[in-house]
Amino acid sequence: IHAMSGEQNINRMGGLRKKLPITYFVFLIGTLAIAGIPPFAGFFSKDEILSRVYLQHPALFVVLAITSLLTAIYMFRVFFLTFYGTFRGTNEQAHHLHESPPLMTTPLIILAILSSLGGFLGMPSVFNSTNKFEHFLHELISFPVEWSQQEPTHTFEWILILSSILILAIIILFTYRRFATQQQLVSDNEGEQSESVKLAYRKFYVDELYNSIIIKPLNALSGFFYKSIDTKFIDGFVNSIGKGVTSSSSLLRFAQTGYVGFYIFAMIFGLIAILFYNLVIK
Repeated sequence: IHAMSGEQNINRMGGLRKKLPITYFVFLIGTLAIAGIPPFAGFFSKDEILSRVYLQHPALFVVLAITSLLTAIYMFRVFFLTFYGTFRGTNEQAHHLHESPPLMTTPLIILAILSSLGGFLGMPSVFNSTNKFEHFLHELISFPVEWSQQEPTHTFEWILILSSILILAIIILFTYRRFATQQQLVSDNEGEQSESVKLAYRKFYVDELYNSIIIKPLNALSGFFYKSIDTKFIDGFVNSIGKGVTSSSSLLRFAQTGYVGFYIFAMIFGLIAILFYNLVIK
């Protein structure tokens, strides 16, 4: 999308379904897979994860279940706000909207195919099928013996599957009505946002906290090492060697005059010095 290259704000998108049919289709497949809609890959993987976690840590199972539902909500929100409704960008962007080149869409199509069919390699036992993916990794990954002896019951598996499908259907209807039909957007103006929305819009100030705790101290430490250790000590030591070599070579170059008389004088002076050392000092 050359006209919208670099644009990441979905408030400035919308109605892209007809202009970008391939992107729309692969994004739909990715959304269904991530949300855990059967029979896409995310459905089987989430079912396996949730059922196994439930046997070991029921409290963690609740956390993961709620997280997976939140994932479905924000994925369908992004999908409906991006591809449904009317376009909310500029007129110039609207006139230049077109599908991405094959260099970009081909990998997306391949990933969409894998997301559609990959889950059948890891189907749970409730479907009376061998989990080929688990069998493939059996020699590479080891688990405690007590884990391998515990298997979720088929009743629990069916309850988990059917309840997930029902809740996901409700989420799809809710998000479609709210974001595709009504096009309810969060204002980009923080002055018009409530405190809870502002907190979420700011990503709970994680970036600011990370900047204060990690980035600024590292920059300060890096500046200290650069100015004190690197520039003054290391560079000073290296430059001192260079200056010493330059100074000594400047002195020695005076011995290279090109006059034969000077060389004879230097040779005689050297012989006298050697004789003096051998006869007097030694």
